[in-house]
Amino acid sequence: MAQKVRSRRTKALTFALIVFAVGGLSLSTVRARVAGGGVFTPPSSNDQVTVANFLPPCSTVTISNTITTRRNVSVTAPIMVSDLTGLGVLSFDFNLTYDPAVLTAPVVSNAGTLSSMMVITVNPNTPGVLRVSGYYQDFMAGAGTMLNISFTAIGPIGSASDLVLSPYAFNEGNPCSIVTNGRITIVSGTVSGAITYSNAQSPPVPVPNVLVSAAGSIPASTNTNFSGLYSFGGFGAGPYTVTPSKTGDVNGITGFDSALIAQHVVLLITLTPTQLLAADVSQNNQVTGFDAALIAQYIVLIPNIGNTGSWIFSPPNRAYGNLEADFVNQDHGAILMGEVSGNWVAPTMFARPAVPEIANLSVTAPAVTALADQSITIPAKCGDTTGLNILAYQFDLRYDPAVITPQPDPISTVGTISEGMFATSNPVSPGLLKVVLFATTPRVGAGTLVNLKFTAVGPPGAVSPLTWVDFKWDEGNPGAIATNGQVRLLSPTVAGAVVRGRLLTATGQAVPNTRVNLIGINGGSRTVISSGFGYFEFAGVTAGQTYTITAEGRRFSFAPRVLTVGNDVTDFDLFADP
Repeated sequence: MAQKVRSRRTKALTFALIVFAVGGLSLSTVRARVAGGGVFTPPSSNDQVTVANFLPPCSTVTISNTITTRRNVSVTAPIMVSDLTGLGVLSFDFNLTYDPAVLTAPVVSNAGTLSSMMVITVNPNTPGVLRVSGYYQDFMAGAGTMLNISFTAIGPIGSASDLVLSPYAFNEGNPCSIVTNGRITIVSGTVSGAITYSNAQSPPVPVPNVLVSAAGSIPASTNTNFSGLYSFGGFGAGPYTVTPSKTGDVNGITGFDSALIAQHVVLLITLTPTQLLAADVSQNNQVTGFDAALIAQYIVLIPNIGNTGSWIFSPPNRAYGNLEADFVNQDHGAILMGEVSGNWVAPTMFARPAVPEIANLSVTAPAVTALADQSITIPAKCGDTTGLNILAYQFDLRYDPAVITPQPDPISTVGTISEGMFATSNPVSPGLLKVVLFATTPRVGAGTLVNLKFTAVGPPGAVSPLTWVDFKWDEGNPGAIATNGQVRLLSPTVAGAVVRGRLLTATGQAVPNTRVNLIGINGGSRTVISSGFGYFEFAGVTAGQTYTITAEGRRFSFAPRVLTVGNDVTDFDLFADP
């Protein structure tokens, strides 16, 4: 009985609207009243009405046009409606057209939707057309999902199908409907993974700023983040090759890496397989002393460096028949060529802390006087290297090119602590000399580390500083305490010879602030005070004579030593009595 009453009301309202629209009555002077039982009462002359009093608003029916899916998977397109409350909706009928080359096997579901109580009839038998009808005895109410339509995506990556609702009607057209059609696009899967440093000692070190490129029908690329992670999509159909590559963030390559290679070659140590990959900078699938030499040349900026300083990856790339699905855990290992020891540090907040220094070791450039237009030997001194396992060191030395210039072979290790080391140097620009030395056995002792050979080119009275820049023992451990020096040029008429040396304890420690006497054979004497590192120097000493050198200290006693001066004496060390 209730259903019949609602039907009479609806028909009465429809009839009234037709009368007003067709019968020519003025809408400003009529009134419609639909009472119980569907009785229609004409309006009085005092009523003011508009069409809106009788026509319900149009409902909106929408399918999203941004639906994406993967190939060969199910995808659902919800049909959404605006609020149907009070609009008297008992049924809906529509056709949904789609591209059967992209989508297939449509399935209609009203579970959990606004139409969950309705009787739904579906005809999916015509490819590309889905016919749907739904009805129920009670009015629909609320807004949201009216119906869910699911398909299986069969088209290629990048293809799309429009979802067109035409025709669409509630209650044979009342209320009216405003329809927004939808679209489903088939997209690719994603490729994701991590890139870590293969030669890291521990723990794994992420490698940021790696370019990961996908070559295929639609090229794509991305970069690893600070955690070494990457993920990207947007691929097209067909096969793809994904390749990591990297430039920059180069650090950790030192003479120590050359020394490790040299030790491996002579079987003092055995490099790991990953270290061997990093060591083979000549790229001939062998690790030899030539690789060590190429790394040394890289350090001093000589162009012949092989593959030193470049990045390689393991695996170098990955091939895919297609990227329709997600591919996760597509990890790669990164190796910096020439960085053999595994001390590379990522330029991120996740970088490993520096290794604690085992000691600080001094290196000193002396104060030297020399004659203009003459060769100069500059003895660099160092503290005791014994027990520190030093295999290599490197430095830049700045000087004034208007005063001195390096000789063609500016490094001499003969008679020094560096004797037997392989030395590579490069005067990269006027005023800057780059040097690296390495060996297979650790250094022992204190004294003259290496002799630097220059030629004086400036006028008498000119002075050139000798400034260490980034002096490094091995890979920075032990730390370096570097003391700068200078070269002063003298006139041949006043120069004389130079006697230079150092006061040391019996165990090789410096003895500072102590009087040193130079006593001539005829009784004349001169006195200087040793520096904070125990160094002393007498300039303008008459050559060809014999002198006695003594030292006077409160804590130490020194036995006198006799010295005959010919040319300059630059390494006259005086040791205290035990």
